[in-house]
Formats: sequence, structure tokens, C-alpha cells
Amino acid sequence: MEHSFQEFNNHVQTCNQDFKENIIRQVQTIKLKDTSELNKAVEEVKNQEAFELKNLNKKYMELDLRSKKLDKKNDRYEFLIDETVENWRKRRQIKILYSFWSKWSNAKTRENR
Repeated sequence: MEHSFQEFNNHVQTCNQDFKENIIRQVQTIKLKDTSELNKAVEEVKNQEAFELKNLNKKYMELDLRSKKLDKKNDRYEFLIDETVENWRKRRQIKILYSFWSKWSNAKTRENR
């Protein structure tokens, strides 16, 4: 009877060992499958991110070029406006001086008469 018990015990241990090994193999298989799926998902996200980054860089470059063109245009306008204001100021000064000179010369001619 003891021999039967030992045989049964050995059989149970062997079955348990086989069961454990099968479970470990299945877990490893599942882990590998999950890792593979995760790697594929990560690659997809990386590709999508690279594509979006490329589009953002392209858009940034377009906007940067447009901004530089507008800055050049604004600089030209600013120069033209400054020149126009300066010309207006000079003409106004000349008018004021001419007006003053005219009044002064009229006053002098009246004094001399």
C-alpha cells in the first residue's frame, strides 16, 4: 500500500511538473505575442508621430517664410511712411518759415514807407 502511495505521489508530482511547464510555456507564448503586438503598436505610433511632425515642420516653414515676407513688406512700408512724414515735416517747416519771412518782409516794407 505504501508502494502504491509512493507511485501515486510520484505520478501526481510528474503531472504537476508537466502542468507547471505547460502553464509556463503558455505564459511565455502569451508574453511574446503581447510584446510583438505592443512593438507593432509602438512602431505605428512612431510612424504616425513622424508623419505629423513632418507636416508640422512643413507648415512651420511655410508660416515662417510668410512671416518673413510680411516683415520685409512692413519694413518697406515703415520706411515709406517715415520718409513721407519727414518730407511733410520739411515742407511744413518751409511753409512756416516762408510765412514768417513774408510777414516779416511785409512788416519791414511798411516800416520803411
